[in-house]
Amino acid sequence: MSVAFVTGHEWTDNAYGFDPAEIWIMDADGTNRRKVLTPSARAMGLTWSPSGSLTFSELDSDASSTYIVDVASGQLMRVATGSQPVWLTADTLIVQM
Repeated sequence: MSVAFVTGHEWTDNAYGFDPAEIWIMDADGTNRRKVLTPSARAMGLTWSPSGSLTFSELDSDASSTYIVDVASGQLMRVATGSQPVWLTADTLIVQM
């Protein structure tokens, strides 16, 4: 089992997210920590997808976009406009607009 987390500097304007942010994973016992990705903007809402990828939101100008990142390769794919991703099934992702 693995744990994923976002870390970085919290915004001081009472907004949610980290900038600069880093996405990390580690074993459930806290060992084998490794950085997966450094997003280019404020990151928030990190969650595992049913397929084992990570999903998170990033602030793009005045809106947010949701991305899937492959844990093994670090490859990033934008999948939706919106934030706070939640997987309902392996094929259904909802985001807050």
